[in-house]
Amino acid sequence: MPKFLILFICVISFISSISGADSTSVQRHFNGNITVTQNGISLLPNMSLGKPALIMEYSLGSKTFAFEPQLRFSLDGKPWSFIFWFRKRMNWDKFGLTLGSHPSVVFKRVYTNDANGNEIENLNVQQYLVGEINPTYKISKNTTLGLYYLTSFKWINAPVNQTQFVTVNALINNIKLGGDFRLRLYPQVYFLKMDDIQGTYATTNIALSHRKSPIFIAAILNQKFQSTIPGKDFVWNVSLGYSFNTNWTKLK
Repeated sequence: MPKFLILFICVISFISSISGADSTSVQRHFNGNITVTQNGISLLPNMSLGKPALIMEYSLGSKTFAFEPQLRFSLDGKPWSFIFWFRKRMNWDKFGLTLGSHPSVVFKRVYTNDANGNEIENLNVQQYLVGEINPTYKISKNTTLGLYYLTSFKWINAPVNQTQFVTVNALINNIKLGGDFRLRLYPQVYFLKMDDIQGTYATTNIALSHRKSPIFIAAILNQKFQSTIPGKDFVWNVSLGYSFNTNWTKLK
């Protein structure tokens, strides 16, 4: 219960900060990505929906505070997972730190038979409370090294009591390929523990974009090293996405 209370206080604090403490900042943004993929991959890269998915990621706020929901659906229109991040970002020269918390909802399909033997599909709703901490160090304008730690706790009707997710990562932006084409790489090595089972993995996010177009192509490659967590040794997907970025000045 104390862990749940701490996460709940973090969420309320972020909401209050967005609406109150950060009110002197006049710069605001609303941006996001909308992607369609042949295999929806979750926030934890070793897990996938196993079928095509629509993923919508948004960010609304300022440079220091933002509300960042992530909504995932299967292409038949049924919900997969809803994540509602509240994030605080701090920067000091080359160092950065992001603190985040969210309540999340995961929809799991459960199949049962009625009295006549007909199969019926139901959505089982699972809820978690999650916290994250993400320190980074900028090596150059386009290269950043980072550590990432996420922990989640069972809230309502969830099969896993606690999850811990730790990564060492690098972000390499704006790799010039010729003309206006750019490549972005986000490799990670991570450790994942879910109650009494655990594993180590490597994953890479790749995105190809054009400087003058909002359309991009992306891929995720995830390889298991050693793990007792059920799942495939290799998980991958390819996505087609649309990105947008809107900035405005708040009138005083």
